[in-house]
Amino acid sequence: MSFRIDHSIIGAPTGHSTSGRQGNIPPPAKSPETAWFVVTTTEEYIFVARALELKAKSQAYVPKDGHGYDRLEVVDPKTNQAQSVWFNTDVDMGMYKPLKGR
Repeated sequence: MSFRIDHSIIGAPTGHSTSGRQGNIPPPAKSPETAWFVVTTTEEYIFVARALELKAKSQAYVPKDGHGYDRLEVVDPKTNQAQSVWFNTDVDMGMYKPLKGR
């Protein structure tokens, strides 16, 4: 299986301040309510490493209010500051949800 990085998404302008980061990448999503939407878990790791320039340390699946989220614990290698980054995994986890009406 091979993966393709969609640079048009990673480099897309968002209008958010980057807080000193390269390009127009928004600051990390710090809660389920502000989580980024992803299609695959691989996309989370690519985004964290390449766009945010952070290092992922651990990952946890967190169900909340009928949605699925991945919480990645990350570290900024330049400052050693730890934080959580949230991703909405509804699309990725959709294959595991039962189909309605079946």
